[in-house]
Amino acid sequence: MFADPIEMGYDLSVYKVPGSSTHVFSIEDNADGNHRRYFRTVKPILVPRRICITGRSTRVVEAQEVYSFHNPTPIPDARTYVLREAWIEQDAKTERQIQAELFADLKAFGDQLLVCEHEPDQFIDFGEDMKAEIRDIFSRDAYKDYFLTIACDSVGYPSKAVAPGCAEVEDVFDPDPKKQRPIRQINPSPMEPSSSNGSISVTPGREYKPRKPYRLLYEQRCSTLDDGTITSLHDVFSLAKGCLTALILMFCAKWVHKDISSGNVLLWRNPVDGRVSCKLGDLEFARRFPLPSPKDRDTPTGTPYFMPVEIALKLHGAPDDPPEVDDNELWYCPVQHNFHHDIESLWWIMLWVFTLLVGHQPSIEDVRDVFVSDDSIVNSRWNAIINPRTVCRVLTKFHPELAFLAEPLKTLRSELYISMASRNTVPKQRSVLNYSRIYTSMRRFLYTPLPSHLPLLVREGTYLIPKKRQREPSMEETNQLESPMKRLHVSAS
Repeated sequence: MFADPIEMGYDLSVYKVPGSSTHVFSIEDNADGNHRRYFRTVKPILVPRRICITGRSTRVVEAQEVYSFHNPTPIPDARTYVLREAWIEQDAKTERQIQAELFADLKAFGDQLLVCEHEPDQFIDFGEDMKAEIRDIFSRDAYKDYFLTIACDSVGYPSKAVAPGCAEVEDVFDPDPKKQRPIRQINPSPMEPSSSNGSISVTPGREYKPRKPYRLLYEQRCSTLDDGTITSLHDVFSLAKGCLTALILMFCAKWVHKDISSGNVLLWRNPVDGRVSCKLGDLEFARRFPLPSPKDRDTPTGTPYFMPVEIALKLHGAPDDPPEVDDNELWYCPVQHNFHHDIESLWWIMLWVFTLLVGHQPSIEDVRDVFVSDDSIVNSRWNAIINPRTVCRVLTKFHPELAFLAEPLKTLRSELYISMASRNTVPKQRSVLNYSRIYTSMRRFLYTPLPSHLPLLVREGTYLIPKKRQREPSMEETNQLESPMKRLHVSAS
C-alpha cells in the first residue's frame, strides 16, 4: 500500500517492447559522461530456465543500441553487443571494477618488467620463448587484448533483506520425510575444543542476502565450445594457447581466475582481418593471490566438469606421506584457490574435448564416470590426476587420429600431480615460485605439433553437456561448513 514500484519488485530499467518478445534495457553509462544508453535485445545466447523462485541465473543476449524505450529503433551504425545480466551480492565488486584492478596490476608489473634488470619470480621456470612473448605483450601494452572489452555497465537496486525473525522452511513442496534432504553435519575443528558430550555441529540454512542486478555490455561477440560453432581441433588448440597466455598474464600480476570453463574461454574472430584470438571472460570471481591469511576461507567456485579436484573436495591433495598434523600448519588450513587450479581446469577442458567432443563412442563411454553430471567427484576423477594407470586406460580408448597426444598427455598428467604434491607446506602454497613450472608444462603440451587432418568436433547426442555453476555459499556460510583440517593420502602408483 505504501511501497513504491521499486520496493514491489518492478525494474524500471527494463521495458518490454509492445507486440514483441524483445526488451529494451536502460544502462547508466557512468564512464562516458554519466548519461543513459538504451539497448534492445536481439536474440538469446544463454537464458537458463530454472525452476527456482529464490535464485536468478545469469542471462546473456545479443543487443543493439537504440534511441530510447519508446523509440526502440537502432541508432545509426548500431553495432551488436553482448549484454550480460547477473545478480551479485550487494557488497560485491562489479566485473568492471575487478577488471580495472587487474589491469592496474598488470600495468604495474609490465612497467617494472621493462626497466628492472632482474627477472621476476614468476619467470623462474619459464623458457626463453615464454619470457620473450610476455615481454613483447607488455612492451606493446597488449595485455588487454586477452580479455573482453566492457563498453558500459550498470548496477540496479538491490533486493530487500529477509525480515527479522524469519526462518527457512525446507520441503515445502515435498513434505514426504523419506525424500527429505539429509542434514549436513560437520566435525568440530581440531583447533577448537570439542563439546563435553561429543556432539557435532549442524550447518545452518542458506543465507538470503540482498543481491543487486548487474548488467554490462561486451564489445566482442565470441564463440565458445558450448555453442556448437567451433568445429576444428586446430581452433581448440589456438583457443587453449590464448587462454594459457591470459592465465600467464594473470599469474604475472598475481591474480587467479577461479572459473576456467568451456563457457569462459572465448574464441573471437576479428571482423576486419578474420584473425582468431582468445578472450578470457567472466572475471566475477577473480581475485589477487594469495589471500591475506592461509586460514582465510575461499568460497569454492567453478563449473563441476572443470573444477579442480582439490577445490571440489575441499581436500589438500599432497603429500603422499604427510608429517604429523601438529608439525604441519597446512592441515589446519582450508583449501584456497591457487594458480595450479586454473591450469588444472584447462587440463579438464582439453580432456573433455578429446574424449567427448570427437564422436568416438569408446572414449565417450570410458569417461562417463570422470565427467559426472552433478557436483559429486568420484574416485575416477581423482585418479585421472594422481594415477597414471587411469590416464593410460583412457588413452587406449582415444580416437585413433588423436593417438599422437598420448605421450604428451601422460607427461602433462605427471606434471600436474607433481605440482600438487610438491606444495605440501603453507609457504610453498603461497609462493609464486612454486607455480611457474606448471605453466611451462601446459605450454609444452599445447605446442605439440599437430597433423593437418584432425577429427571434427561432433555434438549431436554424443557428449555430456557441462552443468552450469550453481549458487555457491557465501563466505559466512562457507566458514561454517567443513573442518579446516583436510587431509588426503594420495599415491602416484
